[in-house]
Amino acid sequence: MALHLREERLLGDGDRVVVAFSGGPDSTALLHALAALAAGPGPRLRLVAAHLDHGLRPGSAEDARAARAAARALGVPFRAGKARGLRPAGGGSPEAAARRARYDFLARVARATGARAVALAHHRGDRVETVLHRLLQGGNLRGLAGIPHRRPLPGAPGCVVVRPLLRAGRDAILAYLRDRGIPWSEDPTNRGEGNARARLRSTVLPALLAAYPAAEESLLRLEGLAREASDLLDRDLRAVLRGVRARGGAAALPRAAFKGRSEEGVRRLLGGLLSLLPGARREPALAAVRRVLDALGIGDGRPRRVPLGGGAEAEVGPERVRVRAGVRPGAGGRSGAILSSGRTSRPRSRRPRGPRRSRRPSSRP
Repeated sequence: MALHLREERLLGDGDRVVVAFSGGPDSTALLHALAALAAGPGPRLRLVAAHLDHGLRPGSAEDARAARAAARALGVPFRAGKARGLRPAGGGSPEAAARRARYDFLARVARATGARAVALAHHRGDRVETVLHRLLQGGNLRGLAGIPHRRPLPGAPGCVVVRPLLRAGRDAILAYLRDRGIPWSEDPTNRGEGNARARLRSTVLPALLAAYPAAEESLLRLEGLAREASDLLDRDLRAVLRGVRARGGAAALPRAAFKGRSEEGVRRLLGGLLSLLPGARREPALAAVRRVLDALGIGDGRPRRVPLGGGAEAEVGPERVRVRAGVRPGAGGRSGAILSSGRTSRPRSRRPRGPRRSRRPSSRP
């Protein structure tokens, strides 16, 4: 792990690091390994263990007490929190709600402690599972690039999320704990099949590996290729957006900048324009990207408006593609707009009328 920390420049001497500590085998190995590095060869880290009790199952309070005792035995300061009233947002899953609560809690601890990094215990197996999950969901190139080694932590300016165990397999993690006699807790929900991700972990992935023993290496190779391609697209995006500024609540690029680009390339350009607008989502969904491609392919010189979701829209004009945020649904509909169904609305043409037929004289008096 020390080599990984150096090569990826994840942590350095003197960094205060919040370790997300559930008490399970992965986070237990991470906390012990970082504490051993801090006390020995370095980097000299100042650690804080942070545990959130989600309150989603019986026994979670006991897990919190065990986590506190484990951190105290290592001489690591401990911060605890308890999530209350977790409710899925926008029809999401309970797992997604728990994840949001967990990251909010970690951001609060990072701000309170002045931490430079929050360390998470995702490992090699999580990488494989993530790539397969996103592949089966029809994920885009950025999604297939897998779990990043580091990224900014929302809600904690100047703090990053780091994952020091991404190169370690689960077997190696368990061997590390057993060899040192380190106890850990098991979350029984990880062995269940209550959601798609758990079913993938417990049923789909083992069956896939039984039929295709090299599947894990193949998925990790796909992850690496996707990351390399994604990085190239990001560099291209930075070059295209150089000098582009938002004006009047909109940002635009020449229509020619979209010519010859794939769905992923168009998605990146639209996402890049949206990133210049405050409050806009990062990238549009695939269906919206395809509607923009439809509008670009019509080429009759009339501007067309394409909803991008999240209150944003793109206006595909004869010379430029302009993106706006904060658009009210149904506002300002123009003729020639691309409808959300993907159909193109065109001005209704009236059929030429022939000469009016004279009415037959009435036989009534």
